[in-house]
Amino acid sequence: MLRVAMDDTDALYPLLIRFFAHERQEIADFNKAVKQFGQDLPQVLTALRDLIAEKRAASRDFGAAEAAFLKHAQDAINPAVSEEDVQEMLIQHILTEDIFAKVFDNPDFHRQNNVASELYKLEEKLLGYGEKQKLLRALQPYYAGISQAAAVIQSHSEKQGFLKGLYENFYKVYNAKAADRLGVVYTPGEIVRFMIRSADWLCEKHFGKNLVDRGVEILDPATGTGTFIVELLEHFRGDHAKL
Repeated sequence: MLRVAMDDTDALYPLLIRFFAHERQEIADFNKAVKQFGQDLPQVLTALRDLIAEKRAASRDFGAAEAAFLKHAQDAINPAVSEEDVQEMLIQHILTEDIFAKVFDNPDFHRQNNVASELYKLEEKLLGYGEKQKLLRALQPYYAGISQAAAVIQSHSEKQGFLKGLYENFYKVYNAKAADRLGVVYTPGEIVRFMIRSADWLCEKHFGKNLVDRGVEILDPATGTGTFIVELLEHFRGDHAKL
């Protein structure tokens, strides 16, 4: 343990620099994996897109499963969803399902979502036994870094913040042009909480109801990682009469 006198500025300054520069090993490993992820992902994306093109040309089962999912997505999400959108949804699903499972320590996290559960069926037609592990082998240090970093996070709000940062980083590597064009950045929690409190106050003032009252519908069409919904639940936590 290093000790210096508070009035010894020559000794105190380097000690403070060392203190604030300290990085826990699991965080250092994660940051290293993030850098490597940016280098390895383009090759993995090319392999996945080539595989999808091959399956479309050679497999009737895959073609039928893709058509079935396209119809499901058009019914459940938006009639304008295209075949190209399905391809990108499938690729993102394959790349991120382990991230969600590791952050929330719930291997069935994706399967509880009706769209994701249908994507699993499509994935099974695309990837044979062991193919997924082989394709994603280069990204394993990234997934391992996520697992180590997530293991020390206890609260759901911290996990939500961690996931937002992860997904923003992932999407900018995955599709930097779309991220810039679509503004794929995540609203800070402080702003989300302010917006929820403001909307709740306005709803009560003008309509005599709170956001969680019966008859008030919450629409979050671009829910992303669910930040607004999670913070909305946190806002009313403890008010059992309303929840």
